[in-house]
This record gives sequence, structure tokens and C-alpha cells, in this order.
Amino acid sequence: MATIMQHMKFSLIYEAQTADPTRAGDQRVFEETVEQILLAEECGFDVVWAVEHTALTMYAHMSAPETFLAYVAGATKRIGIGHGVICLPPS
Repeated sequence: MATIMQHMKFSLIYEAQTADPTRAGDQRVFEETVEQILLAEECGFDVVWAVEHTALTMYAHMSAPETFLAYVAGATKRIGIGHGVICLPPS
């Protein structure tokens, strides 16, 4: 009987949460997020996700995760990237 090895996968998900809605605050949260993702890759995490949130002034500032994830793809070597939520325009 063959032994089946299962690998538990670990992921991180980011919304770019910040209490500082200034340009400097946005830059800081993105820099810190990239730093965390680089460490996560080094620690063996498998995937990083980013979700789109718009118009949430004091909550999340990830209005274009596809651009952020493209940057992450260029900065990392093996961690997977995923787009977690895409918002549709209101009716």
C-alpha cells in the first residue's frame, strides 16, 4: 500500500488595512505588506492573496490588487499569488 503524503498549505490575505488614510499612510501599509510577504515566502508560506476594496476610507486601501500583486510577483521567487475579491460597480 502506497503512503500518501499530504501537504498543508498556508496562505496570507491582505486588504491593506490602515487607520492613516494619507498618501504616506498608504505607502507605509504597502511597504509593510511587501515586507511581510517576503518574510512569509522565506518562512515557507505557499500563497498570498489580495482583495479589492474601494470607498472604505478608514478600513482598506487595496483599490487595485492586480497592480500590487504584479509588484509582489516581481519581488518574490516562489510564493503563489491570488486575487481574492473583485468588486463590481454598484447597480
